[in-house]
Amino acid sequence: MSIASGKPRYMNHFARVRELGKSRYALWLLVLRIGLGLALFFKGIQFMRNDALLSEVISVSQGIQKYAWLQVFIPWVHLFGGLMILIGLFTRWVALVQIPIVVGAIFFVKQDSRAYFGNLELPLAILVFLLLLVFVVLGDGMLSWKRLIQSERSIT
Repeated sequence: MSIASGKPRYMNHFARVRELGKSRYALWLLVLRIGLGLALFFKGIQFMRNDALLSEVISVSQGIQKYAWLQVFIPWVHLFGGLMILIGLFTRWVALVQIPIVVGAIFFVKQDSRAYFGNLELPLAILVFLLLLVFVVLGDGMLSWKRLIQSERSIT
């Protein structure tokens, strides 16, 4: 704990990371947010188009077989969450909802050679997980629907 501020040291690191997200050099975060949103959105579309593969993966996975409702829930969460991250609205909350699904994809789902990206499925899931963590900490960033709404309210 820092004696001067009364806050734990790690809080200072989070504050620095948030300031980085607010800086004018954060255009790369915008690109990452849009890419993550598109990836989740299209993954949801892929799950909807090939629901047989998703239901088979869930049925053979140890520990999640009894949760058959996940084959309906996961595609819709990816579609809605990807769209919300893409436009920058409730990004932190939507990323928090996506994290358990992606963690499940990393740890519980048996890797299948018929998966959409073959052997790249696990590294892509890990990358999506890391990006979700980044946006839980940083939030919407610049050029988001949330900022547009806030600027409209300040005008009126």
